[in-house]
Amino acid sequence: IVPYVPAGSRRPVGLLVLSLPLFVLALVTAHLLPRYWNACATLTGGDPLLSLGLLAVVWGSVAGALILNLLLLRRARRLVLACPPVQDPDLLGCFATLSRRLKAPVPELRVLELPAPVAFSGWGSRPVVVISRWFLDRLDRAELVAVLAHELGHLARRAPQALWLARVMRDATWYLPWTRRVVEPLEAEEELEADEFAVRLTGQPMALASALGRLTEHALLAGAPLPAFGSSPERVLEYRLRCLLEGRARPDRDLGGRLLAGGLAVVTVRAVPSIVASSAAALPLYCRIGPP
Repeated sequence: IVPYVPAGSRRPVGLLVLSLPLFVLALVTAHLLPRYWNACATLTGGDPLLSLGLLAVVWGSVAGALILNLLLLRRARRLVLACPPVQDPDLLGCFATLSRRLKAPVPELRVLELPAPVAFSGWGSRPVVVISRWFLDRLDRAELVAVLAHELGHLARRAPQALWLARVMRDATWYLPWTRRVVEPLEAEEELEADEFAVRLTGQPMALASALGRLTEHALLAGAPLPAFGSSPERVLEYRLRCLLEGRARPDRDLGGRLLAGGLAVVTVRAVPSIVASSAAALPLYCRIGPP
């Protein structure tokens, strides 16, 4: 469902869809605790061991996904701390001006000594934006400011936190292949939204389009991945460039997505317990919900 939701409305729907398996898991787990067994289908023979063993494996996947992503977060933090701060006072002044327009704390601006285009933003003890040396050497000032504004857009939307949570839930439910198809459109949407922020902050869509063009040229010549996310990055990149060249970069607002997510949440809360209860008669793994 998420890939078919218009860009600008995907985050609430995607996060809800990713959380549904964990909601069902928590529901089943709660009704397998001993205090509920008297009101549930009788667990006999090897059923208790099998049921609790299966739940242990599934919850182990959840714990493993959380630990793995925390370790990746720690590694990223170490990488950021190893990057020296940008020393260009003019660039720092432009960066601070852009940040104040968002009425947000001015993030740290650091440089990664790498001759390839890498730019990312995140949160540690304070927000930070990291750009590689490639950007400082290859882009003109307008293009560089547009890239920085794009990264500030990610911070303003709290995209690093939202995507980290989405990836944790995706990895926790690795046994459900469709969860990977949920995260990809979320990543693509965040790029479109950050483009919109950059255009709003700088008023120069052509500068960002030019920067994307340089990134694409480098990727094609070096055989590197295109500067876009998703299973079809070329389509995402084409759409981003088309929006910028037309002087717009504003996806549909997310009101529709929030309404859709709210409707799905209501249906889930009402439907899932009934489905689980109906399964109790056939599968001892599931317990009845509510009075007998």
